[in-house]
Amino acid sequence: MGKYTQPEEIEIIRDAMTLTTAIQIEQEELNRLKSERFKTLPAAPTRKVLNVPQIQPQVPPPPKTQYSYSNYLSDSLRHFKSWIREKLKFVVIVGAVVLILLIVIGISIGKVTNSGGFLLFQLISSIFGLVFPLTGILFIVSMVKFSKKKKDMNLQLAHSAEYLKAVEEAKRLAAEQQQKAQDEVAQQQAQLDAKHKSDMEHYNTVTVPTYNKELAHWKETQAKKIAMLEDDLKINAETLTNLYETTKLVSLTYRELWILRWLYDDMRSSDYDVRYATELLDRDRQRLVTEQSGRIVREAVNDMHSSMISGFHAVYEAVEDGNEELAKMRRDQNRANVVGIIQRHNLNKMTKAQNEMLDQHFNKK
Repeated sequence: MGKYTQPEEIEIIRDAMTLTTAIQIEQEELNRLKSERFKTLPAAPTRKVLNVPQIQPQVPPPPKTQYSYSNYLSDSLRHFKSWIREKLKFVVIVGAVVLILLIVIGISIGKVTNSGGFLLFQLISSIFGLVFPLTGILFIVSMVKFSKKKKDMNLQLAHSAEYLKAVEEAKRLAAEQQQKAQDEVAQQQAQLDAKHKSDMEHYNTVTVPTYNKELAHWKETQAKKIAMLEDDLKINAETLTNLYETTKLVSLTYRELWILRWLYDDMRSSDYDVRYATELLDRDRQRLVTEQSGRIVREAVNDMHSSMISGFHAVYEAVEDGNEELAKMRRDQNRANVVGIIQRHNLNKMTKAQNEMLDQHFNKK
């Protein structure tokens, strides 16, 4: 017969499973606490700067002349007629001289070549043949002159006293509107600046000091929570190690949480002792690892998770309120299982270590 009865072995396996589960839950909670960060300092109020709208003068477009090409041709024809009247004698004389020269040249050539009439006809035809190209050239020249004259007339209109007065009036109105806009924006900016100054004063005298005070309190309480968990974790780990060393019931290869839970469920539902239960486990261990170990661990953790987290939060609240006595009482309540395990298995040295750790923690200033 073994050192322990079957009910005693079940109790040892249960206690090992309880401590292992508690250690896992506490380690997860400790990691969570260490990863927490306090809220960031609210950003300082920003000064809003208004933009002054830029008023552009509504300058009327420069007036355009209604002078057309037909007007230009009429003026040119009138000027030409006037020029003809003034130079009529000169034109008649030049024309007569040219005509006489053409006749003389034609007759002279005819006497030499016996084809004077024909040559005279060719000469006259050539002269008339030049009329069409000359007409085209005259048209192009007239268009160029017309464009220049129209441009000059538009330029004169753009510099007319009436138009310049309209431009100045538009600029004056724009300047008045610009000044009005600047005054309105300046007034609004002054109001915004006054509010910003008030907000900054509140930020520097209230928000920042309050935040720093809350941050210091959070750091202090966070350090206490972490220290508490680290102490509990250490005690649970030492208690578990002592349990294994004292009972010599569970070897190293069977100390995983899922195995402890499997052995506990198997032994309490049968009359198997731990030796026979481990033999059954070994026969099908690979399949259990693959298919059920995760589920078994989740079940073990879930059975204790809510109660342990509730116990943590009760201690947290006491720590945050600065009530060290209440926090100690809550911790002692949370350690009821550990104390029971220590007493059940006569782990006396653990009782002393636990009391010393508690005293050291709560006597810290």
